Amino acid sequence: MEDFWKRAKTFAEEAAKKSQSLTTSSATSRIADLVSETTKKSKELAAEASKKAEEIKTAAIRQADQIKSFSDNISIPPQFSAIAAAATATATSTALPSAPQEEDLERFGVTDDLRSFVQGLTSTTFKHFPVNSGNF
Repeated sequence: MEDFWKRAKTFAEEAAKKSQSLTTSSATSRIADLVSETTKKSKELAAEASKKAEEIKTAAIRQADQIKSFSDNISIPPQFSAIAAAATATATSTALPSAPQEEDLERFGVTDDLRSFVQGLTSTTFKHFPVNSGNF
């Protein structure tokens, strides 16, 4: 992908140099040549980008299929069976999911204090949060 961007950058630099070298006497023919060359290069770059996009799409589909096959083989522990059943029912039903029951929320630690705390979070809350790159 880097090679693609380097080629695009080189092409743009060459186009800039050529546009500066145009003179008034032969500007019309040079502009036509430049437009023709630019069109040709643009089509080549677009074709290459489309090819790369198709390769990425194919790889993503292949990985998604692998993940799905791995997830089909995972056994769910009994303590999570209620959650798994609810998730399966939600995924297969066409009705909108119902609101969680208060006792379920409490059981998983979702309290009123937690809700009010989370409602106070915004995108700027973590803007200046110190990140220690060694921890990741």
